[in-house]
Amino acid sequence: MSTRKLIKNKISNKLITFEQFMRLVLYDPNYGYYNCKQNIFGHNGDYITAPEISPLFSKIIACQCREILQVTHGNILEFGAGSGKMAAIIMQELTNFNLAPNKYQIIELSPQLKQLQRKNILSICPDLINKFEWLPRLPDNPWNGVILANEVLDAMPIHRFHKSEMLQEYYVTMNNNEFSWNLGDISNDNFIPYIQKIIDEFLVDVKNYDIEINFYLEGWLKSIFDLLDQGSIIIVDYGFPSNEFYHPDRSTGTLMCHYQHTTNSDPLINVGQQDITAHVNFSQLAELSYQLGFTIAGYTNQATFLLNAGILDLVNTTNNIQQYSDNQQIKLLTLPSEMGEIFKVMNLSKNMAITPSGFSQLDLRHTL
Repeated sequence: MSTRKLIKNKISNKLITFEQFMRLVLYDPNYGYYNCKQNIFGHNGDYITAPEISPLFSKIIACQCREILQVTHGNILEFGAGSGKMAAIIMQELTNFNLAPNKYQIIELSPQLKQLQRKNILSICPDLINKFEWLPRLPDNPWNGVILANEVLDAMPIHRFHKSEMLQEYYVTMNNNEFSWNLGDISNDNFIPYIQKIIDEFLVDVKNYDIEINFYLEGWLKSIFDLLDQGSIIIVDYGFPSNEFYHPDRSTGTLMCHYQHTTNSDPLINVGQQDITAHVNFSQLAELSYQLGFTIAGYTNQATFLLNAGILDLVNTTNNIQQYSDNQQIKLLTLPSEMGEIFKVMNLSKNMAITPSGFSQLDLRHTL
């Protein structure tokens, strides 16, 4: 049965919230995109992430891990390790500096992606494979070390609301055998004060506006805070602070779908065959983190983060062909028209006093 048929059967003559739709499409254990889609990453897939663009990105993340592990020791835990290439390179780099953790733990729910990660790790650093551990959930606390989340938060299911003369929520239903939008009452009354706060602060005079909210963030952050005894989280993702996220001109929200290296804003097409993402509200992330007790140790854009941490020093200057390739990769990672501005990097810490070098200049915490 296809993902489309599965969701069609689950909807039947009912409505489901967009959050339910997104969760089914991406994460259903039998038919979801991340569990069943072949070739998600790379040139033959739907999109290319920073670790796929260049190993230099992973080496910079390894540098930041090194700085943190010198204080905390402990292990590394990565949420959703993608193809596994970043994990392998990080462990290679840390081994070279005699700072490799005892374990590099990966939380990955997709059996297919686990296989891909293991395959790439065996290809890049076969002698270190025994240091990798795949987990179905967070380990028991207390835990020390570094937690990595590269392009993880954008894939969390979101609720979607519409502000016009009244406040309503987006649902998905079937119409003439096709998926279609339907506006209805807010599914949970507890959402209303949160939505109203956004309207009062940013959208009072805006007539028609689609409001996206990730209600999973708080639980995710709390589970990590409860786990950590001492350590840091490095979060890399695309998004904005609230004043840009809920800018009046961004009236249709930030939904973005990836299919065969094209993008669109319609999650109701290519069901099960395209990725569905929403940009991260970094102000929401910072506020929830602060309330829990995290220190927001750094926040800047990806270009600044990579340059601060010394990515230019990693360019191969002994081989002209490789030097050219390195420079082209760095452009993709840092140019404003590519990943440099839209991608942000945030460092959250607990019981630590250091700020990694990637956040040494152009501190953007004041924008949150």
